[in-house]
Amino acid sequence: MEQMGVGGHNTNERVQPAEHRRKMIQLTQDLKLDLEKRNKEGKLPKVVFDFFLSAHVSSEDMKGIRKRIISGDVFLTESPGWNLDLLQYFNDVSRGEVDPKQKPINKATENMFYELYGTKKPVGFIDLSDKDLVRLGREKSPFLDLEYPKVHVDGYEKGLENMKLAVTKCCEENMEREQKIISQIVPQLESIVKTNKKLKNNQQLKVTIFLGTVHVSIAEYMRHAGVEATFTTQDPLDSFTLFQKQMLDNSRGNVVEMGRERQKWLLFESFLVHKLSNRLEKVTLSTSRMGAVFNFLESNFSMTEVETVLSVGSVPRSTELFFQLLRQKGLKIPASEEDIDRMISVG
Repeated sequence: MEQMGVGGHNTNERVQPAEHRRKMIQLTQDLKLDLEKRNKEGKLPKVVFDFFLSAHVSSEDMKGIRKRIISGDVFLTESPGWNLDLLQYFNDVSRGEVDPKQKPINKATENMFYELYGTKKPVGFIDLSDKDLVRLGREKSPFLDLEYPKVHVDGYEKGLENMKLAVTKCCEENMEREQKIISQIVPQLESIVKTNKKLKNNQQLKVTIFLGTVHVSIAEYMRHAGVEATFTTQDPLDSFTLFQKQMLDNSRGNVVEMGRERQKWLLFESFLVHKLSNRLEKVTLSTSRMGAVFNFLESNFSMTEVETVLSVGSVPRSTELFFQLLRQKGLKIPASEEDIDRMISVG
């Protein structure tokens, strides 16, 4: 039997950018009408949205989010694969009943919990749940397949094929998630208002939505549909890596051709992330500044040099060649925030 996915599409079919754009336009128009209808029916106050968009990994990425949570009435966020236990934990942390430092649950999102702690704002998830991922056959995140050792495990030529497949799957899941995010906003708000009755008496319900910057198109689609929304991007879009740019392009409805040359650049980017991330994390807490470093390094390598680094076989040999070329160019990996500043200014 064929399975239907989040946006009503067949899960055996690929999510196409143009169709995604059409669907997002329809979903955001429906959202506007749903909010107006529920306001007239007395089920929801007038709703306004405040988007805070960030890489949401490090403490630096989270800077400013606590103030935005406190300024709102409700906090909605992404969390692919969420379940009711995780939702309960988020709300317990928000109420100050659970200290995330005393009872950590997820290393990857611990900085968000520190910012949320004690804000006393009801929390809702707008994302694919664990059951959604099972239904879509995506229990394992395709983002794990972008890691260089996995992509390159069978050598250079196979690595290019693996990279194309992994990036395509990531972009497809990203579009599926964004459709789910839009479709879950009204149900989540209705559920929260039902269990927090004092919110129903508000003349206006200010909803803080916290998403990764790569989801900026969601705010764009909503504003285009006439939904009242403001948004702040913590990360400059010019710091996006090639992979992130492709996800955003697809989300905006633009087709990106995955030709052989692009596959090589994406594989090289995966190599850089694999070899340099741990080193750069000791220099900067900003995920976007790390992205800017990757972009700068990519811009200083030719296609011939990229092929040379990637095609020699072993990762140690590729690493040796990469640093050899770096020295020949008079370049160094940043050792301080000031080094990154200088690198970005040159780039």
